[in-house]
Amino acid sequence: AAPNSCTSGVGGSRRTGMAGSAGVRASQRYHRDRSALGESSTACAPRRVTRTKSSRRRLVGARHEAVDMLLSSPSYLRTAELRLRGYTRTMIRRAVDCGDLIRVRRGRYVWGGIDERHMVAARSGGRLDCVSLLGALGVFVLSDGETHLQFDRSDSRLPPRHRGMRAHWRHAAGSRADLQVDLVEALAQACRCQPPRVAVASLDSALHLGLIDTDDLDAVFDRLPRRYRPLRKLIDARAEAGSETLVRLILRSMGYRPSLQVRLRGVGRVDLLIDGWLIVECDSRAFHGDVSQQIRDRRRDLAAAELGYVTLRILAEDVFHRPDAVRAALGSVQDVLCKD
Repeated sequence: AAPNSCTSGVGGSRRTGMAGSAGVRASQRYHRDRSALGESSTACAPRRVTRTKSSRRRLVGARHEAVDMLLSSPSYLRTAELRLRGYTRTMIRRAVDCGDLIRVRRGRYVWGGIDERHMVAARSGGRLDCVSLLGALGVFVLSDGETHLQFDRSDSRLPPRHRGMRAHWRHAAGSRADLQVDLVEALAQACRCQPPRVAVASLDSALHLGLIDTDDLDAVFDRLPRRYRPLRKLIDARAEAGSETLVRLILRSMGYRPSLQVRLRGVGRVDLLIDGWLIVECDSRAFHGDVSQQIRDRRRDLAAAELGYVTLRILAEDVFHRPDAVRAALGSVQDVLCKD
């Protein structure tokens, strides 16, 4: 059959080469397996039709979507496995023509509509790992722009890795066919790959999103050398953004113990409160970029001023890329107001 005129292989005007009820059962298994993995169970569509990626949506800021990604961890299928499920070579070829299956390596396939990051892992023979997996789940990371992949030390005959990939060679607990590692493994690896303060921010974020609990957190540190254990006491799940964690850690290094997510009457919740009078708000472009939100922010600042509070707003970009300037500003505000 031509790639742009695919049929389901059974029950259509074209024949699949499989006769009688055996062909019907094989086709039913094909669509049932796709349904079980969250994929479309409809007949093949022409290649020119744009496929939706509702089952692989971007997982940023939505807890249920991140959990869905964890529960439906994708994996590749070998030709032998497809044959055991009742798929003939003809059915496999037609599924590839239609985009329902994608051949990523010789004898290995993934379902169509898979997330692009998992596709990179599949073509490379590895598993999505470290900050790349965390970022896909909506966990805070400071990405270095590389795709982090895990490989077993015993892996062989791997395709050449392209520029922009970072390999982590270690044993993984999951199946060799999985295209992403366990979340605890990814967090432990991210602690190694990121500066300590950023690692704390990633762990704060994962806890705040509800992707891990305290037992999982203990499991993360069990995988790390002893020198990482002092970070455990710095973790606080109340932080709603990575920038809040980083500012909190800057303040701790200056000798302050800020309160997090404090609710003030007539103002609402504030990110950080220092010594009962200095409010520190961490503003990102994503949540404070539009004019209406900026108007609300300024009115909150005015309401806080009427109650005797001083508000300092810090851009998240400065927290990430100009931490020394943020530290200096915090110190100057404290010095000036304490003298008064």
